[in-house]
Amino acid sequence: MIKSLQSLRFAFALMIFLHHSAFNLASFGAFPVSFFLILSGFVMMKGYGNRIDSISYDDFIKRRVLRIYPTHLLCLIIAIVVKFIISAPIEWWKTLPCLFLLQAW
Repeated sequence: MIKSLQSLRFAFALMIFLHHSAFNLASFGAFPVSFFLILSGFVMMKGYGNRIDSISYDDFIKRRVLRIYPTHLLCLIIAIVVKFIISAPIEWWKTLPCLFLLQAW
């Protein structure tokens, strides 16, 4: 069951990617984002199973940060290098909030 849900997550992540691509290849509205987030929460809860009662909130957050943040930093570094290579100006006042995952605020 989880594999079929992961396939759905991939399909909706692809929709989101296509919407945000440089050429705006597709416009699906906000539905794929909402569906992806809800489905991701369900998959995470299903993956934890009965262990959800034994894990503390702090441990859960620590595991999520350790899983997500290194990839985020790698992508941010790649984006900065690409901007440097193509001689695009790096706007540090926009980059700094991205470092702390606050760019949406």
